[in-house]
Amino acid sequence: MNSRTDWRRARLLGAFAGSVVFCWPGALAVHAQLIDLTPPTVTITAPSAGATVATGVVLRASASDAGGVVSVRFFVDGVEVPNSATVAPYWAAWDTRTVAEGPHLLDAVATDVAGNLGLAATVVTVDRTPPVLALTLPVNLSTVSNLVTISADVLDNLAVDRVWFSADGVPIGEDATPPFGMVWDTSLLPDGSYTLQVGVRDRAGSLNSMAATVTVLNGTTHIQESDPAIIYSGTWSQGNAGLRNWSGGTAAVATLTQFAAQASAIVEGSGVTWIGFKGPQAGIARVYVDGVQVATVDLYSPVELVRAPVFNVSGLSSGPHTLIVEATGTRNPLSSDPYVVVDMFIASPY
Repeated sequence: MNSRTDWRRARLLGAFAGSVVFCWPGALAVHAQLIDLTPPTVTITAPSAGATVATGVVLRASASDAGGVVSVRFFVDGVEVPNSATVAPYWAAWDTRTVAEGPHLLDAVATDVAGNLGLAATVVTVDRTPPVLALTLPVNLSTVSNLVTISADVLDNLAVDRVWFSADGVPIGEDATPPFGMVWDTSLLPDGSYTLQVGVRDRAGSLNSMAATVTVLNGTTHIQESDPAIIYSGTWSQGNAGLRNWSGGTAAVATLTQFAAQASAIVEGSGVTWIGFKGPQAGIARVYVDGVQVATVDLYSPVELVRAPVFNVSGLSSGPHTLIVEATGTRNPLSSDPYVVVDMFIASPY
């Protein structure tokens, strides 16, 4: 046996096993112990670098080492967070009420079986103060019509993430930059009382909201798809609810593939708007007023538009008029299906 060669082999094995007992003929046994000087690898996985946090924060980290990780401890500004997990997954609950608001240094320290330490660090900002909010327009208990400007004053000690607006729980839109506001089109709504709500979230996730009650008065007449005033012929699926937010909760969908289908309504007003649907599965429709074709409407859109005004006619004379929507069974080459939707008809006052 070559003692030099076998001793070198023993050292290499020891790099993986940690120690090895080696002997050769006529010699005493030799115990070789290798020293592990490689620190474990550790990464802070939550919160993310530069994040803003409020209260009830869970600190998380991942760690690895060839010889094994004994523990991962978390520190905030050098002070250890109590009850850090010693086995994977590594986490700790941090009560941010123990520190002042503002930036703080977060460390995760991993220890391997040899006592080597691995360190990961990041800076997070503590913000426990919720944003302050005031709905400035429209005024509570006011009467509105047509296009309405909604405005909100928002203040936060650090930064606002987003502001959102809704009416009776139906989203109107969001705004992420001041001045915070939105235009609300009430022409698609029946006259009546509505609860406007504005909500705000700051970068730490703290929320605030407030509401106002307004009365919509446009003088329009809304004929929902389920109204007996609409007469359907051909293949229609009435009362379609699905996952879409139809104006009255349901809509009528022409599902034909070969024969035309019609939805006919007698309306009275200076104009009529057909509220329907545009999307990647929508087809082509023809529109008739008092028996005369006035439009061919391609309803294809690469994205879905629910409760969409797809056709409008104005300047009608006084008296009743017949509006017919005809699903042709044809489609744009980019569309997957020829579906046509009647959500409702809106008649404008004289």
